[in-house]
Amino acid sequence: MLRQFHSLDIDCGLLKIISTAAVFTSDLTSWYDTGNCPVDSLDLQKHASLLLYKLFNWYDCSQYGRNQDDTPHSTVSESICLALVIFIVIATEPNTQPLGCRLSPATTKLHATLQRTPIYTWSGAPDVLFWTLTIGALGAKSMTKGFRASCSQSILPYFTRSCHNIIGSCAILSGDQMLERVKSCPWVPCVFDKRVKKLWTSMGLFKTAGFDVEDTSTSSEEEREQIDGEYAVGQSTAVRFFGGNDQGRKSAVGW
Repeated sequence: MLRQFHSLDIDCGLLKIISTAAVFTSDLTSWYDTGNCPVDSLDLQKHASLLLYKLFNWYDCSQYGRNQDDTPHSTVSESICLALVIFIVIATEPNTQPLGCRLSPATTKLHATLQRTPIYTWSGAPDVLFWTLTIGALGAKSMTKGFRASCSQSILPYFTRSCHNIIGSCAILSGDQMLERVKSCPWVPCVFDKRVKKLWTSMGLFKTAGFDVEDTSTSSEEEREQIDGEYAVGQSTAVRFFGGNDQGRKSAVGW
């Protein structure tokens, strides 16, 4: 996993965070799948919070520390940082609704940063680009209609077109083959596999024949529209820390 990130010549500080995220992802996957991992659930929660803090801090320092003009390597690094923020939020709270109001800023920034990044800068790691675009599309898809309408540009179609361009340059891939590409980056199968299969199907990247694309949402879009951002954060915290059902590990909420 880390080799392809190295090939992009991204910032060394961000590489250290990615390395930590790889360990966290492994622990989180083990916890979701078996209920056991080398650390307890509270440590996982602390680790997730620390990772997000490190990503926010790295991004802020990157924004304030570099020159006025972008460089190809700086925008690649910033794109990966923003995708990791979206990834960790979804990975740690996959069933909390709505996530769109929380992911909207990172998704919007990712969209803008990718547009400033020359495609050739990803040539050493096309799977990382595909992973970044897929995570961005998940963030864009989670936005409610209100957030989508407030965006000055259409974000989800951008991610859709870009994913088509990546896949179109390769041989025709099955859904499982596309999964193998994104799994070369940080990934939690029980959280993301069904979500991206449904996402890629809606984006027209492959047909649904022989592929389970069961809806993983827990409420309708209309219901999500009625929940404002303040309540969404409160609901999220309550479910994670005070959820009393015994299905917490299997439902991926309420550690």
